[in-house]
Amino acid sequence: MIFSNRAAHPLKIPGDDLRLLNGALRVFGGHHLRPEVLEAIFYMWRWTRDPMYRDWAWEIFERTERVCRSEVGYTPVENVNSSRPKYLDVMHSFFLSESLKYMHLIFSEDRALHLDKYVLNTEAHPLLIMPNITEVQ
Repeated sequence: MIFSNRAAHPLKIPGDDLRLLNGALRVFGGHHLRPEVLEAIFYMWRWTRDPMYRDWAWEIFERTERVCRSEVGYTPVENVNSSRPKYLDVMHSFFLSESLKYMHLIFSEDRALHLDKYVLNTEAHPLLIMPNITEVQ
């Protein structure tokens, strides 16, 4: 389980603002379907092969499906600490282009993206790593 303060966190999805208070991680803010946590989980999975990272990613996926899915897409939640969340009338393109891409890569075989051949830029686009070129022709 990712979160330790479930009683104070009714939606059980990650917030955008995490704070360490009195030795416990507390969740504040909204859940805006950002890719950064999934990006970190992807790299940690690839480096360690610890199944905990896939468990965390699946937990995020299931909760996003349950809480953020609407009839026409996925919507951010304004306050994750509310038992009656306010949904925002927007679906950011980074959710599809980055968040879901990292989710897919976490559960894909390595051959889907060889990290020794490609690097992901800040928008999660794979760029081919070019060999060292010592002389420009």
